[in-house]
Amino acid sequence: MIFGGLDPLNPPGGGEVKTPWGSIEYHPPVLESFDRWRVFNGCTGEPSVRTTVEGVREFQATGCAPGGEVRCLVVEDLGHHWPGGPRLLPPWIAGPASARLDGAGVLWDFFRSHRRT
Repeated sequence: MIFGGLDPLNPPGGGEVKTPWGSIEYHPPVLESFDRWRVFNGCTGEPSVRTTVEGVREFQATGCAPGGEVRCLVVEDLGHHWPGGPRLLPPWIAGPASARLDGAGVLWDFFRSHRRT
C-alpha cells in the first residue's frame, strides 16, 4: 500500500473528511488497513518501521505465513495522487503531488517478487 502523508481525502491518521462534493465521511487510519492485511496474511510479529527513501516511511509486517508479505509506504510530501505520476486533481482538492517515489516501479517490484505458480 502507498499513501500520501498530506492526503486531505484519505489522511494517514484517519478522521472526518469533507469531500469535494460537500459531504462528510469518516476514514479510518491507514495503519488499520495495514493491520487487517497483516491478519489476513498470518503475520504475527510486530511491524518494523524504516526509512528507505528520504521522506518515505515504510511499515513492513513480520512473521508472516509463507508467501505472505505486507508493506505500507507513507510518502510524507504527497497528497491524494499517484506517487511519481502526474497531478490529475488540483491541490485544493487533493493536496500536493510528489516525485519522491516511483509508485509504479515500487508496486511492480513487489508483485514481480510474488508471482503465482
